[in-house]
Amino acid sequence: MNGRIGVDLVPIDRVKRMINGSAISALYAMLTEKEVSECRRAGGLDEFSIAGRLAIKEAVFKLFHCRDGVLPWSDIHVSSTEGGVPAVQLSGRAAALAKGANLTSDIAVSLSHDGDYAIAVAVSLVDQ
Repeated sequence: MNGRIGVDLVPIDRVKRMINGSAISALYAMLTEKEVSECRRAGGLDEFSIAGRLAIKEAVFKLFHCRDGVLPWSDIHVSSTEGGVPAVQLSGRAAALAKGANLTSDIAVSLSHDGDYAIAVAVSLVDQ
C-alpha cells in the first residue's frame, strides 16, 4: 500500500489576531460548534487549541490534493482522546474528497506546539 502525508505550520500570533479582530467570523466558519466549545477557556478562546486544530485541518487537506480552492473546513472535526491524542473525523464534502483521493478512512494525526507555532502532520494509506 502507498501512503500520503500532509503537514502544516500555524503561527499562534495569526490566530490571536483572528480572535481579537475582524477575522473572528472566518475563524468560526473554519471550526465546528463542538470545536469552538472545546477551545473555550475561562478567559475566552484558547489560541493554542485553535491553532492546533487549524494546523491539523490544513495537514488533512494536503492529503486530498484538493485543487478547487474550496476547502470544507467544518467537514473535518478535530477532537482529543481521553489521553489528549488528537483525532480526526471526516463528514460531508471532506469525506467525499478523501474517497475521491482513494484515502483510507483512518487518518492518523500528530500535533505539537512550540513557542509561537503549532505544527501538525496527517498520514493516510491509499487504497489500491
